[in-house]
Amino acid sequence: LHKSQGLKFVVLGAGKTAMDSIVYLQTTAKVKPDGIAWVIPNDVWMIRREGRGGPWDWPRMLLKKDGNFEEACKALEAVGKFTRLDPNVKPTKFRFPVISDNEVKLLQKVKTIIRRGRATAIRTDGSNVIVEFGAKPSWEAFGPVDKCIFV
Repeated sequence: LHKSQGLKFVVLGAGKTAMDSIVYLQTTAKVKPDGIAWVIPNDVWMIRREGRGGPWDWPRMLLKKDGNFEEACKALEAVGKFTRLDPNVKPTKFRFPVISDNEVKLLQKVKTIIRRGRATAIRTDGSNVIVEFGAKPSWEAFGPVDKCIFV
């Protein structure tokens, strides 16, 4: 990807593969964060690699909080075992991605974030790329069709 100058990258999804793609684009391909857009269907709770949590922390906390998903996640975040992309956005999913603090910092550098749910279609109007989200407003990708790469 050493020829990525001028290219724009659109990363679809909020799973570990999408996260790894954003880290790779910035660290290995040397793509600046303003060259990356991230379509996040649902924000997710993540397990901090540095949090030293174990596989039983989640069910134990869920039991301790009487099955309250949100309270259990907040409690694990408070003790440093969980993290989220944006402290102002409440995650609605928990998919167990394990991520380091440095990786979270790289993810947070991406400022073009589209939170409109799942992409339902990707089309072109001839020169621009349009991402559709069902009944929600579509998004015109930030690069022309010949400079926009979807990951």
